[in-house]
Amino acid sequence: MFEFFKKSKKLTRVHVVGVGGIGVSRIAFYYRALGLQVTGSDLYESEITTRLRDAGVQVTIGHSEKNVPEKCNLLVFSVAIAPDNPERVTATKRKIKQLSHFQAIQQIAQGKKIIAVCGTNGKSTTTAMLGFIFERAGLDPTVFVGSLVSQWQGNIRIGKGPYFIVEADELDRQFLSLKPFGIVITNIELDHLDSFRDLRDIRDAYSSFVGLLPKDGFLVFNHDDTVTMEVVNLIKLENMSGFGRQGRSIHLLHSSVLASKQHIATKVHGVEQEFTLSIAGSHNVYNALAAIGAASSAQIPFKLIQETLEEFKGIWRRFEILGFMGKALIISDYGHHPSAVRTTLEGAREFFPGKKILLVFQPHQLQRTRALFDDFVSVLSEEAADGIILVEIFQVAGRENSAVSVSSRDLALAVSRNLPEVYYAPTLGAAEAKIRSLAPAYDLIIVMGAGDVYTVAERLVEKKHE
Repeated sequence: MFEFFKKSKKLTRVHVVGVGGIGVSRIAFYYRALGLQVTGSDLYESEITTRLRDAGVQVTIGHSEKNVPEKCNLLVFSVAIAPDNPERVTATKRKIKQLSHFQAIQQIAQGKKIIAVCGTNGKSTTTAMLGFIFERAGLDPTVFVGSLVSQWQGNIRIGKGPYFIVEADELDRQFLSLKPFGIVITNIELDHLDSFRDLRDIRDAYSSFVGLLPKDGFLVFNHDDTVTMEVVNLIKLENMSGFGRQGRSIHLLHSSVLASKQHIATKVHGVEQEFTLSIAGSHNVYNALAAIGAASSAQIPFKLIQETLEEFKGIWRRFEILGFMGKALIISDYGHHPSAVRTTLEGAREFFPGKKILLVFQPHQLQRTRALFDDFVSVLSEEAADGIILVEIFQVAGRENSAVSVSSRDLALAVSRNLPEVYYAPTLGAAEAKIRSLAPAYDLIIVMGAGDVYTVAERLVEKKHE
């Protein structure tokens, strides 16, 4: 597992820079679970830093050369941490081994069959679904998810079985550090324009990743997604499974919503099968189809897959029902891409017909908001929500371009030309105050975004959901 230490010294102490990130925190939790001494640093306190401390990780807020402990023999850094970060500079001076987030994952997963779940949307939910299916099948997988899973009490599951299931991030081409046995592609859209030139550049990164598959590996892909198919059509692999309405291996026949459940009919490798989901949205139907494809590639019986999917309750900040404020149901969601916003709102309408919906949306990152501005305006103007509060854009430390000028105020102005109830909130405090003033008129309040807006949703709850 730790090959680079075999000829030198034993791995005993790990330091993680950017440890508060939901992805890279997996490294800290993993090494700590193995009994190693783990320290870390980040710019801000968060739900994750609290959980890390509870797990015995020493977390420091702020970056300094003093944060790197004596006798540290591995430093792991997130993609947002530049080489001139003082802790990385210190590690270089002291000749401490340094690995990026996904280089560290590859080292951890060495000797196991890596199943990498990638795509613009749906990675976390699909990874969790797949982890539960493999767990139920007795395969005892190790799973690294980019969200929190209540049944695993965190974002990792450590197993002794042969499979390592990981949510793999395309940002900065991080997934190219992996050596996958299987790959699942949920969809490919324009995103992460701080590390990609355009959609073609993104597609080429996925093509390079798929090219890493061994001859006996497998690929599961969204047959209904145009860009994904551009990648797939360049690949020759024996074990390939497409899912969706055009999917030949996992063919979606139809789906409907009845009594807050999705009822899905499919044809799995030529055999008609049915299953239900208790989570909302057509995107989750596709996430389930992706999980079916990967589990089928591992020869897991459909009956077991079906039972697992029907019991799946979702994960942290993915249409997570938190509870009530008065009569209004509070939902926390991670959606931050226009297509994710659309499918989540559509799912809410299906699961809660006739209910009045207030959307509280915090865009994530300046570059994304600027590049996809027209798409956001289009989606938010579709009247899927009855009222909208647009919170100022969450700026991602280490990934922003100061030359980009855009504000949620601009979005609010553009959307207000189509919808009457659109408000701008410059701060989280202002957003919370506006929500509380509007809440009596709404049945459903969806707090959405990949930044820190989820903390507002948590503060609103007066009675937790059972």
